[in-house]
Amino acid sequence: MFKKVALISILLFFITTETIAKQAYEDELTDIANTVLENNLTITSWQTTIKQKIDRKKIDDLILDLNNRYLVTRKETEKSLNYSFESTHKSSEINEQYNVVIPKDNMYSIEFIAVIKGTNWSHETQEKYVRKLKKISDRYFNQTSKKFACLTTSNDGIIKGDYFLKDLTKKLHIQHVHTQYDNMVNSVHKKILYGYTPLWSEKIVVKNTPMNVQVAVKQHEDGTQTYMIGTPILINEY
Repeated sequence: MFKKVALISILLFFITTETIAKQAYEDELTDIANTVLENNLTITSWQTTIKQKIDRKKIDDLILDLNNRYLVTRKETEKSLNYSFESTHKSSEINEQYNVVIPKDNMYSIEFIAVIKGTNWSHETQEKYVRKLKKISDRYFNQTSKKFACLTTSNDGIIKGDYFLKDLTKKLHIQHVHTQYDNMVNSVHKKILYGYTPLWSEKIVVKNTPMNVQVAVKQHEDGTQTYMIGTPILINEY
């Protein structure tokens, strides 16, 4: 677990955003979801996380605004003050949550995190998600924010995993594909695939190679596989 957290921290340092002179994409999560549904797979969970550093002079106004709209929970640790804001109107389709982490040491920046997530996906859910994402982005975030999308799906043993991964690679125009096999005795993962698609602006550059797609494949005893697909990297536990 420690090694994974360390790896994510290092990769986050390399995240950059560039303007790509190509056709505009709708959204990273919807791109992934549409590809999954085209393969007749069921989406079991999805999440988009937006992160941004906040000026300490603006934090009081932000907390006041969120406090007037959501249920707040405040926790204090030795190193920080942590605020969590959640909607009181939770639904099975879309839930939203906001977190504000205020380091007590002024040398460190305040981090503001918004999470939009759900456990099912449909055309109606997608429309609501796109509207909510735009509303949240316009209200709270600017061009310095970083967005991470994640989606989980699985096959039923009928559709072969390799076919799905090939189709995902083709439809998302994934390049620079690298596959890492997990050979640990106690590991449930079969492999982790890394790659880059020019469809999305967020990317990580490692040794001059861009990356913004990560797929963790979990093999089950009954022959089925679970896929966790993220961009630019998976920040969720896998």
